[in-house]
Amino acid sequence: MNSHNFIGSLARDSSEYRTGPEYSGREEINLEGSLIIRNVTVKDQDIYVVEAVFRNSQRNREFGWLRVYRE
Repeated sequence: MNSHNFIGSLARDSSEYRTGPEYSGREEINLEGSLIIRNVTVKDQDIYVVEAVFRNSQRNREFGWLRVYRE
C-alpha cells in the first residue's frame, strides 16, 4: 500500500489510531473496521482500500469504490 495515499489505521488491541498524509480530519475508522468520511464531496469519489493486519502478521486487503452523486 502506498504510504502517500494512507488515511489512517486503528490497532484494535490497543485502540491506537494513526493518521497518514491523506488524513483531513473528516475520516474515522471504527472498531468494526469501517471507514467513515464526513462531509463527503465529489472530490472524495475514489477507490478505497482497507487492510487488516492480524496478530500473526497475516494481512487481509479489501477494496471499495465510493461514488458521490450531486444533488
